[in-house]
Amino acid sequence: DFSEAKFIEVYNSDLANTIGNCFSRVTNMIQRYFGGKLPPADRDADSEPRAAAATTANRVEQTLSTLLVGEACRAAIAYVQQVDSYIEKTQPFKLAKDPAKLPQVGSILYHCAEALRIASLLLWPIMPGKAEELWRRLGCGEYAAALANHGQGNYQHWRQWGLLEPGTPILTGDPLFPRYEAK
Repeated sequence: DFSEAKFIEVYNSDLANTIGNCFSRVTNMIQRYFGGKLPPADRDADSEPRAAAATTANRVEQTLSTLLVGEACRAAIAYVQQVDSYIEKTQPFKLAKDPAKLPQVGSILYHCAEALRIASLLLWPIMPGKAEELWRRLGCGEYAAALANHGQGNYQHWRQWGLLEPGTPILTGDPLFPRYEAK
């Protein structure tokens, strides 16, 4: 079944509000608190996004291998929703008011950016253009060049946690998914 109203609802909910807003929040906070450079973090520290990364990747891979594309999308989007929940739980925007807590803020934002990088890898087969734009803004645009070679790349390596390098320029810009309004 297809209806324009349902399409708009899902687009705005899953893409604009979930992926787009989460990415915008993370990149804007990195811009505001760290001058647009990915902050350093204890990359070995546990965090909710890190704990869920491998499980989510395995689930998406399994559902894609059985051609359950809708399930794969839901799993990747649910992972981004977990990142949003992590932001609400840790409240880096409040912690940043205390300069002594900036290292903690940096760690939170690093984990969020890394989780969004992994989520974008999982979503690349479904929406390659937007995933590649996200990679470009996170400073890992080389993924797109590697995948342009008939979809070849080092996915098993890329899905590992901790590959974003502190100090990498993180770009803000227009919304990845502008809200859609029916005409």
